[in-house]
Amino acid sequence: MPHNDALVISIQITQAMVDRIHADEGSAANILQLAVIQQMGLEAKINKTAKSLTGFNGTTTVTVGTIDLDVYSPPIISSQTFMVINEVSPYNGILGRPWIGKINAITSATHQKIRYPIPGSGVGEINSDQAMARRCSTQGLKKSKQTQFLLVSQKRRNFAPERVAIIEAEIDKLLAAGFIKEVSYSEWLANVVLVAKQEKGKWRVCVDYTDLNKAWPKDNFPLPRIDQLVDSISGNQLLSFMDAYSGYNQIMMHEDDKAKTSFIIERGTYCYKVMPFGVKNVGATYQGLVNKIFKEQIGRTMEVYVDDMLVKPPKVQITSKTSPRHSVCYTCIA
Repeated sequence: MPHNDALVISIQITQAMVDRIHADEGSAANILQLAVIQQMGLEAKINKTAKSLTGFNGTTTVTVGTIDLDVYSPPIISSQTFMVINEVSPYNGILGRPWIGKINAITSATHQKIRYPIPGSGVGEINSDQAMARRCSTQGLKKSKQTQFLLVSQKRRNFAPERVAIIEAEIDKLLAAGFIKEVSYSEWLANVVLVAKQEKGKWRVCVDYTDLNKAWPKDNFPLPRIDQLVDSISGNQLLSFMDAYSGYNQIMMHEDDKAKTSFIIERGTYCYKVMPFGVKNVGATYQGLVNKIFKEQIGRTMEVYVDDMLVKPPKVQITSKTSPRHSVCYTCIA
């Protein structure tokens, strides 16, 4: 019975059998996931020269590097160069035209087979795992439905020289603090904007993440209700208000999401290593963190609204006028 599923095979690469390899005549390169290389214990052999790979829909992936490995299609052993990527994919890798051409293979999705000549002894054959191909296809469709948005790279805005100086001074501070780093080949790119502070002549440097926020999934973690917070502090004789300094910047960005926060200025492109202001969900993320940290204190001796904290010790109790003993609770937050 004819089929049209992708050719997904298991094949020996160096000393390991690797499954979920897509044999694809449409690919101009052989590709392997970084995780596969790491499991083989061969990460040190990667030639870490980054290159860009462009898919059929125009999206670009920056490679970790390249690596040369032997591919076994018994009894033929062919040395192949693989592009190493670190991306979410249902496949562990792709064997493209370089491998197919090297062993003179003929692929057939209809028959779910790959056949290649064996010098002096006939024809070799590799069967596709059709069940695995369908599982991979289903995973890929689920992923595509979850990520139906356009990558946006904003055109750099021009600023007057005096404002360029303000922006670059702030960038130097962020670099010195280790909050940002330089980045290349970013698919997302936003502009900086200057927002006037209440203090005359002072400016706040922000990043316009409007396009990124449209694509970012919403975190529905609930923020506290202001009216309930106000009710909870009524009757307390002493209140201490605290504001976390650069609170959001104390949370590290996930490695896969750092490049999504990229922004452009006159002298280059940068991305955040820590959670920046202006990105959707940062308030919910920070609230979830402080709720965990102060789980035992919230509602008893303190209240927290995102990065604003309020300590509310119990009332001071005087036991008698002649014997001024006080029952005082001191709350320390380290």
